[in-house]
Amino acid sequence: MPREQINFPESKQVLNAEKIQKVIDGELQIFQKSDSVTHTDPAVHVSWHNVGNDHDGHVQIALECDRSYFEQFPDEERGCRFSPVLTRSDVNKLIRVLKRARDQAYGRDE
Repeated sequence: MPREQINFPESKQVLNAEKIQKVIDGELQIFQKSDSVTHTDPAVHVSWHNVGNDHDGHVQIALECDRSYFEQFPDEERGCRFSPVLTRSDVNKLIRVLKRARDQAYGRDE
């Protein structure tokens, strides 16, 4: 099954900050706790399968993500995630690859 990666995101460091409030000697004290996490934005892949004797053709788009990418979001915010912003060149490549995948999976348009 052919597969092509569209973008090649770089790793980046994300700062996580948290305020901690404690009562010490009857007074409210506020502390700042912070740490950083390195993650890589998702890579966009296009995969396709040609029509054959035992199967239908199909095209799929996948986001390849590090576990750390999802850990930066609180549980209540998990769900739909978008790819990183694609450059003009990434979009042009995506269009070319999708057209090739479509033609190989479903046949050329007339």
